[in-house]
Amino acid sequence: VMRQEIEQSFKLTEQDKSTRYVQISIANTGENIPEDQLEKIFERFYQIKENKGTYNWGTGIGLYYARSLAKLHHGYLEAANRKEGGGAVFTLTFHTPKKSDAMAPKRP
Repeated sequence: VMRQEIEQSFKLTEQDKSTRYVQISIANTGENIPEDQLEKIFERFYQIKENKGTYNWGTGIGLYYARSLAKLHHGYLEAANRKEGGGAVFTLTFHTPKKSDAMAPKRP
């Protein structure tokens, strides 16, 4: 993602435009993720075991894949529980190079 694309997609202030990182958080109002499993949910094929008699229809690869994509873009994806009310917060943080940074030749 180029810096110009971000500027077109989001309304940025002059202070925002000088920043070198973008952070996007998504929250839900479902159940909290057990604290001891907040990192485990990013493991490939990991599923939270529920004792409520419900069946999890997922494969456990989505969050693993999402974090892998974030890392490919020199970013990071993390999970936390909401402080007020139930639910989780997923936060994606990644570097946004200026056009001059992106066009600079890469060092071997």
